[in-house]
Amino acid sequence: MSEAVLPIKTARATWIQQQLAKVDQYYLDGINFDYENAILPDQPGIRKGYTDLVRETKAAFSEKYPDSMVTIL
Repeated sequence: MSEAVLPIKTARATWIQQQLAKVDQYYLDGINFDYENAILPDQPGIRKGYTDLVRETKAAFSEKYPDSMVTIL
């Protein structure tokens, strides 16, 4: 996911739905976040967008797959 779309709620929702489809397609047990770019202090939109993405992903996965894992490295 591009940093540019992290602050956009509808873009995050689309990305989450794509990840849920991959879980269905490949019989996965969850998703792992491994964000390797630095989020600088002057990027509050990116920081909040990433936090919201993780929170929204966890909620969506828990609703559809109660036993799934959402992990962050």
